[in-house]
Amino acid sequence: MIYFIRLNNLNQNWFGFLNFMGRPSEKLIPILSLLFLIYTFTALPLNGQEGIDQEIKAEEDKLVQIKADIKDFESKLKETGKKEKSLLKSLDDLDREIYLRQKLLKQLRVGKRRIETKIAQKEKEIQNTQERLNLLAINLNMTGKELERLMAIVHKRAIYAYKHGFMGDLELLLTAESVNQAIVRAKYLRLIAQRDKRNILKIKEKKTEIAGLQGGTERQQARLGSQKRDLENGVKKKNANIRETRQEEAKLKRKKTSRKKLLARVRKDKDLLRKELEERKAAAKELEALIVALEKKRLEKAKVVEAGPLLADFRGRLDWPAKGRVVSHFGKSRNWKLNTITENTGIDIKAKLGSPVRAVGPGEVTIITWLRGFGNTVIISHPGGFYTVYSHLGEILCDEKERVGPGQVIGRVGDTGSVDGAKLHFEIWERRQKHNPEKWLKRRG
Repeated sequence: MIYFIRLNNLNQNWFGFLNFMGRPSEKLIPILSLLFLIYTFTALPLNGQEGIDQEIKAEEDKLVQIKADIKDFESKLKETGKKEKSLLKSLDDLDREIYLRQKLLKQLRVGKRRIETKIAQKEKEIQNTQERLNLLAINLNMTGKELERLMAIVHKRAIYAYKHGFMGDLELLLTAESVNQAIVRAKYLRLIAQRDKRNILKIKEKKTEIAGLQGGTERQQARLGSQKRDLENGVKKKNANIRETRQEEAKLKRKKTSRKKLLARVRKDKDLLRKELEERKAAAKELEALIVALEKKRLEKAKVVEAGPLLADFRGRLDWPAKGRVVSHFGKSRNWKLNTITENTGIDIKAKLGSPVRAVGPGEVTIITWLRGFGNTVIISHPGGFYTVYSHLGEILCDEKERVGPGQVIGRVGDTGSVDGAKLHFEIWERRQKHNPEKWLKRRG
């Protein structure tokens, strides 16, 4: 009867251990069984897999929503495409589509990281399951050897009983030279009979134990098969994600090229530039409406104590959100080129395309959106009813409801919503009152 199970990748340390111990003893088998149980329960993941699956599902739901937004936007573009559109409207549409596709790409990358985490977890689970199978194999092997040893003993006793039978024991008693010797022989015969009975019971126990170990092996092998299938599905999802990401990157590149050509035409037309200034005024109203709505929500939760320092405590000492020079100051100013008066609700910082944009203080990202004339925009709510606005972002590196700290990179300088090239539009609000950011930022030497 052979119970030894060979596994190609059985841990070599266990073979060394078995060679060192020699033939398994009765005491060693229960110890190894206990070690196996301890390993099995400590090696099992607690709730990690379920958590990762929930995160992947949440990210997939977001991806579906973004794709639905893009599809809806494309449908609207087809409808309006039948009508004649101004260059500014076409530029706005391109900006809006670029924003949505950047959002989709960001979500695809987040999804890829989640899938990679799941793949790594599955690989670890497969390794743990394989190690549990190895322990099962060792335990089954040792239990099988112990069963073979017991069977050999019982077999020898059965042959002896067959040859000598009851008369053999009786003869042993009757040939005793004294009563004491007969009593001693009777005692040992009784002990041998008890030992035979125990061995037979142990054989039954070992067979039951082997059946349990074989069942455990089958369950672990089924578990291993399921984990390998999950791993294969994860790899397929990752590859599909990579292909879709590449396709979207190519689409985004084409859209940016189209925008660049269209922008060059707009910059040459003064009438269009004047119209763009008018549209920017309307967009400023939309931005103000967002701030008002945020302040209203804050007041409704006035009983909730907001933790953290106030921006007002650092007035004149806030770090700049981006490196560059101010090309448009707060308040009213004359555009000599277009001969118009404009009002800036913040400041515009001319900065290098792709350079980092940083939060000026601790707070929570409450709005990420796209606005006409402002492009990709992030609004951060700070304790005490203060708000900071960051617009024309080329890339957004934060998420809504994310807590951010001072100096944390939340995006990169871009030219979305801008006809003047790469710049950062920055605003500071206190409740419903806008402030001149240059009075709040550190003075530059």
